[in-house]
Amino acid sequence: MDNFYILIYTYTFAGAGIAILPVLNHLPTLWLCDYGESPGNRHSAPRFSLWPWGFLWGTLLGYEAMFFGTQSQWLYGTAVLMILWVLIQSAMIDRKFGILPDQHTILIALLSPLVVIPDLFASGDACHIHTSWTSPLWGSLAGGGVLLLIALLGRLIYKKESIGFGDIKLLFALGLSAGPAGSLFIICAASWGIALNYGLASLFHRRNIPGERPMGPWIAAAAGLWFLLHA
Repeated sequence: MDNFYILIYTYTFAGAGIAILPVLNHLPTLWLCDYGESPGNRHSAPRFSLWPWGFLWGTLLGYEAMFFGTQSQWLYGTAVLMILWVLIQSAMIDRKFGILPDQHTILIALLSPLVVIPDLFASGDACHIHTSWTSPLWGSLAGGGVLLLIALLGRLIYKKESIGFGDIKLLFALGLSAGPAGSLFIICAASWGIALNYGLASLFHRRNIPGERPMGPWIAAAAGLWFLLHA
């Protein structure tokens, strides 16, 4: 019977991963526009193709669901997969349109109690990230606060915006679930990912290297790794 539940659990989230694409293609156009920006042709549906993205996200979420199911981490796994489902959407929007929708960021914050509360009432090895009621607060401050400080220093040094405010808001929201250590891990891992990507691009494509690269996809990847490491 356990194998049957794991199978249903796996296929449910694999289907949810595939469903990311039609959801993105039917989001309100204004969600994809920055403040004061008017919708253009690039905001019109279809915005993303089912192949290869549907296959990729279906496989990823299905595999992670199977992992959590075999570990009997039903509550934690469901919460993490729901957060990742929203994060993937944010990452794809940021990659194409250069914006992280506030609606997705708010939803990630609203989903955080599903990670925090089971942790706080668990004991011993059942606890994943949070051990005190102040952990979500410190996680939020560690994520958004540190990234805000980096952004302010970047503006002071380079005289222009170095980190988008959408990334900062996302870290404030994500830090509620990830905790203080997780927030710092996500910032460091995402920063290293961007630096490595930029370095390889500079090495193999010396010309036409974009000066700004979206941080959202790297935040999503780092968050997924953090939650998986704490299963």
